[in-house]
Amino acid sequence: MSEPEIALLMSTFERPRHLRLALESIARQEGACGRMELVVTDDGSSDETPAIVRDFAAAANFPVQFTTHPHSTFQLARCRNEGVRASRAPYILFLDGDCILPPDHVSLHLARRKPGTVMAGDCCRLDEATSAHVTSEVVARGEFAGWGGSSELARLKKLDRASRFYNLIRHPTKP
Repeated sequence: MSEPEIALLMSTFERPRHLRLALESIARQEGACGRMELVVTDDGSSDETPAIVRDFAAAANFPVQFTTHPHSTFQLARCRNEGVRASRAPYILFLDGDCILPPDHVSLHLARRKPGTVMAGDCCRLDEATSAHVTSEVVARGEFAGWGGSSELARLKKLDRASRFYNLIRHPTKP
């Protein structure tokens, strides 16, 4: 098997419902077959998280690894560092364990990457009531993409405009 081009590092802690849905969205990535690996970086969950990842890995058509450590406090940086050490890919995409990806997310990253360049992004945040309506069927159909609400979509558009402006003027410190 060839080395993956991109590693998805998903950080999680005791949110099994969210993790299952996020993993389902990763399994549905288009245009990334044979090009990606997944490292789930756990902050010491004591629930069914390891079993969820183990079952997902057994069915996935790409490499899946799992890292964890004893939980004492919130240690996101430690999780990410462990995930980077476990990955083999030269390009890393950091994800949270509740991020549902659109089907073209990984292929867009692969198409737009540039050597020596870091890309930063944001996500569309759903309120708790809306999140409760996200199911496996919703993920499979990709229906969640427009559920952010007008204020959330406006926030993302504002961030996009600012990012494009800073790239245009080649600002040295702004993304």
